[in-house]
Amino acid sequence: MSKNLRLAIGGLMLLVVIGALIGGLGLERFVVHYRATTSLPFQGNVQLYRRGEEILKSVDWFQRFARNRQITDAYRRVENALRAGGNTIAIGHSFRFLRSDFRELPDIVANRLLPRIALSNIEQMAHAKPDDMNVSSDLVVYATDRDAKLAAEMADVALQFARDALLRISLMDALRVWNVEAAAELAAARSTIIAHRGTVESLSRRIAEMQRIRDSYRDGAPVAAPDAAVQVQVTGPRYLSLSQQIVGLEAERIDETEQLKLAEQSKQRLEVIGRIGGGFDKLLDGVSDASKALQLMADELSRQFGGSERSAAPLPVAAGVSEMERVLVGLRARFVDAAAIPRRPVARREGPGRLLLAAGGALAGFAIWLAFMQLIIRRPTLAAPASHDGVKRAVARAVG
Repeated sequence: MSKNLRLAIGGLMLLVVIGALIGGLGLERFVVHYRATTSLPFQGNVQLYRRGEEILKSVDWFQRFARNRQITDAYRRVENALRAGGNTIAIGHSFRFLRSDFRELPDIVANRLLPRIALSNIEQMAHAKPDDMNVSSDLVVYATDRDAKLAAEMADVALQFARDALLRISLMDALRVWNVEAAAELAAARSTIIAHRGTVESLSRRIAEMQRIRDSYRDGAPVAAPDAAVQVQVTGPRYLSLSQQIVGLEAERIDETEQLKLAEQSKQRLEVIGRIGGGFDKLLDGVSDASKALQLMADELSRQFGGSERSAAPLPVAAGVSEMERVLVGLRARFVDAAAIPRRPVARREGPGRLLLAAGGALAGFAIWLAFMQLIIRRPTLAAPASHDGVKRAVARAVG
């Protein structure tokens, strides 16, 4: 074997080995990345997710969330990812059943699921039955990085941010219900009370007049009994006897009085909700941690209406406090106490495998060797025509 051939084969082997090492070890850092995934049970609350979809991409909201926390590299990477956009951090909502699965459900089951999905967050907490809050869905968080451990930490930070942001949005919705909507309902309740009071007073006057007429007939001459052979068709209460008309009016007054009492209790309940809820605005605005604000609200409710105080309070007051407490307890169970699935984010490798990268590097080394050898082979070939032309010119001079 000639020396040149041995040098060519040695160069080939060297380039192939170097290419394999560069592909298998060097390119892996730039081509391969890790995607960490975690999720939070979300109970099919599409409305809340749509409200917070843009907020979950906001750098300002993340900076408020990170305030007064120990800032690590994962926090800085998440903030940079939110500022730059892209798919490094992704937060989405996913139902545990597909649309095709929903189409295949029996009609009776589908009709029960649709109202549950349509309920808003606060409606589910305050008024829905426990059976209405079991729609299966997840808030899914993804984080991508070249380091598996850092990707898992970023996913965990992003999930904490999503918890905080969605809890803050829910508390804002609750405060809107307790302040703005309660004020509107309170005005309507006051108008209803005035209407019921007017109706009760009108019925009382009518009953008094009917009793006066009945007594006047009782004091006068006896009225002849009607002929038994004569049948009269009664088409309205006015043609009933006076005693029957009075009984009917008194029954109607009892109904209106009950409606008046219920309206007054509703007014008292709304007044309590508005008074307590109005003081929660400063608590939410003054705390960067939404879970801490939730705890402060619950503590304030317990302070104002503890065990003995609540048992001694009027029924409307206790009902208003219990309604607010139910919302706070539900929000805590959903966003603070709910465990992530899985509890720690799982990082999964994405990209070509190390063997494939090594093979690609070796192929690149072979391509470089082949190009180099072609260049060496072509150089004498290109130089030969020039020498031949010189010889021909020398021969021509000698002959001529």
